[in-house]
Amino acid sequence: MRESSADQRRKKVWIVVILQILITVAAGALFLIFGGAKAGYSAVSGGMAGVLANIVVIGIMFSGWGAASPKRARKAFVFGEVIKVIVTMAVLLIAVVWVKVDVLPLIIAYALTHLSFWLALLFALVPPVSKER
Repeated sequence: MRESSADQRRKKVWIVVILQILITVAAGALFLIFGGAKAGYSAVSGGMAGVLANIVVIGIMFSGWGAASPKRARKAFVFGEVIKVIVTMAVLLIAVVWVKVDVLPLIIAYALTHLSFWLALLFALVPPVSKER
């Protein structure tokens, strides 16, 4: 049974989130090793700000709310991006004000999570390796 194009798009979108989680874990581990525990959880906090914000956007975009027409799809996209900014700001603010993280690892890891968009694009552009000889 073939997958629908919507299912294929969902899988591609989740690749970005998986890449963001991997980048967050790697950044957290590197900061932990080279900067200590506080730098490690600061980096994880920054990475999770990017991950959580994108999960929220994916939920909005694939909820079916914008599927009725192109105009509603545009509204869902804009609404999703506004909510993404709010979620990102909230997570970063909570991390800085309440958790008292180190700001530099937080911002570096958050910025690194945005590499996932470029990596996902690269994976989409590179053709799959053929199993035939």
